[in-house]
Amino acid sequence: MLAQLEEGKMFLEDKAGSIELDFSKAKSANGLFTESCFVLVDGYVEDGKLRVEEIGLPPPEAREKTRAAFPNVNLFGGQPSLRTDAQLRAIEVANDNGIIILSDVWLDRQETMDALGTLFEGFSHSTPPIAFIFIGDFSSKPFVSGSGETAQYRDNMTALGQLIAGFPTIARSSHFVFVPGNNDPWGQGALPKPAISEYFTKRLAGRLSNVAFTTNPCRIKYCTHEIVVFREDLLKRLRRNSVLPPVEGTEIVKHLVRTVVDQGHLCPLPQRVRPVYWAHDHAMRIYPIPDVLILADRFDSYSINYEGCHCINPGSFSAGDLSFFMYYPVSRTSQYSKIPKK
Repeated sequence: MLAQLEEGKMFLEDKAGSIELDFSKAKSANGLFTESCFVLVDGYVEDGKLRVEEIGLPPPEAREKTRAAFPNVNLFGGQPSLRTDAQLRAIEVANDNGIIILSDVWLDRQETMDALGTLFEGFSHSTPPIAFIFIGDFSSKPFVSGSGETAQYRDNMTALGQLIAGFPTIARSSHFVFVPGNNDPWGQGALPKPAISEYFTKRLAGRLSNVAFTTNPCRIKYCTHEIVVFREDLLKRLRRNSVLPPVEGTEIVKHLVRTVVDQGHLCPLPQRVRPVYWAHDHAMRIYPIPDVLILADRFDSYSINYEGCHCINPGSFSAGDLSFFMYYPVSRTSQYSKIPKK
């Protein structure tokens, strides 16, 4: 593991000890390497230092291999289904209406509410989607406890409920998942972030038949699909704290996805950069590799496949161009869409 045991010096550390690293001759590598990352290093020792020639991430373990090794262990969490995989796949095929994914849905902006109305209106004339995954932030301004924003935040959530209730088929048939962002109440600071309090969401929840307010990150099990959702501006943090520049000629998002999947952890950063509650660190781990990994970031939207995992960043809905993604479980593909601005 990469560790900074002395100011300005990077070390390779394991249970047996540590050795200082010299990156002066190291080649750029595939991935974003930061302190606390697990790495494989090739080089030679000279003058008490390990002169790094090449560095790499641990090879990922295919999801099929993990499931074969632990056939009767529920590593994903949640209640296991009583149906067989064949029965679950049949349900997927019969209900392949897609899952809508939006991030940075600022409910205090009228433009956002108008765009959501257009979105719901479009789906009201066809079969409703399987689910809408709404990812924070749900306000354009950071939430300040004890201020007048408390009532406003609750009213914004209520307004969203009233908007959805105007489309009865969607409100009755689709599932709604709300994942908080860093600027949403409460628990600002360390990860995982707790779900938005019922005080803010009760009136919204009362208008929907199927709704869940989750932690950040969260896990969703849909038939045979295991979906992990994480809201964090992760790319910016990883690039800022990288000890080596990534290989040129490769899209930076591919370096990001490779780093997260190969590390088997949603936030491979040191505690001083992004604190994680030790008692809940297991919630940040992605082992085995999920079917779908949603890394909601304010960076440009993308969807790529890596090691059998479909990775999506829906981008910023309100701060961007009102874009979102629709994921189709049967084909395991996603489609970029956006709502035209008026």
